[in-house]
Amino acid sequence: MNVPIGSQDIGSIVDAVERINIRLLFTIGGDGTMMASTKIAEEINKRRLKIGVIGIPKTIDNDIYLID
Repeated sequence: MNVPIGSQDIGSIVDAVERINIRLLFTIGGDGTMMASTKIAEEINKRRLKIGVIGIPKTIDNDIYLID
């Protein structure tokens, strides 16, 4: 089952990442972006793809635990 994030479907995101041959995906953002990164990484692992996902926290809302 593909879970939508915002208006994007996680499965279609991973399909696109795979199609354009991305092997290392960096995401930069707050708690929503970090949650999406986790779901993308879970789908990548489920498919047994060799794609790394690195989430870089950046927030103006101070909504990420342990990040000032």
